Amino acid sequence: MVPRAAPGELERVRRFLNTAEHKDGRKTIPDRLRSRREAEIWLPKLELLPAGTELTKSEVQRIRKLREVLAALVLEARPADASFLDTLREIAEGARFRLVFGADGRPWMRAVGTGLDLAVASLLRIFLEAKHNGRWSRFKVCGACHRVFYDYAQNRSTKWCTPLCGDQVRSRKYLRRRREKEERIRREEEAARFREEHR
Repeated sequence: MVPRAAPGELERVRRFLNTAEHKDGRKTIPDRLRSRREAEIWLPKLELLPAGTELTKSEVQRIRKLREVLAALVLEARPADASFLDTLREIAEGARFRLVFGADGRPWMRAVGTGLDLAVASLLRIFLEAKHNGRWSRFKVCGACHRVFYDYAQNRSTKWCTPLCGDQVRSRKYLRRRREKEERIRREEEAARFREEHR
């Protein structure tokens, strides 16, 4: 079951973050950016690069680092030390933006450039706008499959990306409790037999 799409451009970020390894039912979906070849296939699918773009090994490392940083920001797991900001500055190196004005006079940023610099700038622009308007905090990580999803609930309390994931977690908890209960009963019965035998 596929999670509900995030609104607007945030869907590009959600799909980008979910290129990381995750579970789909009992199947493990491998990292879609684990090699140059994989990245050259998947980034165009995400509309982050034109089809046929060739990447260097360092560019693949850079886009993977950006994914790690954005994932940490979704989890609110940003380290307290300065290394996090250093990593972010390193990733953003080469990303360029242009300030433009809409028909209503409102300013907004447009990512400019070519190749991976444009892809990085596009993702960072979406992130900055989402942080500004409060939508970034609606991104969550599913407690079952670890996919990133967008929480549409008014009170932002959704824990699972799909009802199926919620059912799987509840089922695992039920089975664990049942096994623990059966084990407890077994130990109690063994203890009772031991006492009976040693009267």
